Amino acid sequence: FSTHRGWRGAQVVRCGAGFLAMTRRPRMSAVRRFLLRNWPAWVVIVVGCAVIWPVPLGTMPMSQDHTVHLARAWMYGETLASGHVSTWSSYWYFGFPLGELYPMLGDLAVAIVRASTFGKLSWPFCYALVFTVGYLVQGLALLRVARAIASTACARPDRA
Repeated sequence: FSTHRGWRGAQVVRCGAGFLAMTRRPRMSAVRRFLLRNWPAWVVIVVGCAVIWPVPLGTMPMSQDHTVHLARAWMYGETLASGHVSTWSSYWYFGFPLGELYPMLGDLAVAIVRASTFGKLSWPFCYALVFTVGYLVQGLALLRVARAIASTACARPDRA
């Protein structure tokens, strides 16, 4: 504890300025703090949706590759509905082992979305939703990696 008047005066000024700053600034709501803290993620989401527009509305992306993946998702959904995880499908060519040779996560995700709506949503709409989520998750994952690399470089500039 110091009895020096200059020190005590500076302390009073500092406390008074802090009190005035607290009373002048309105408290932010939790939602506003969340939005401001995560603005880069919102930018990624908005830009990602703009790039693949109108797919986020449930419109099927139009290219040959997407229609093939939609057909595979439909075939896999029918296979799951029949109680099997993999089967021989004769829909294409002379047949092929559905669920064996190609990664099934995308097809499974489309089938789960379709099954969770009890068939109320169409297959193209379910595919568009899964495609949108997958596209945005990739951008958000890259944002997370960039944040991790930047925080590491800032924390240890000698190793950047």
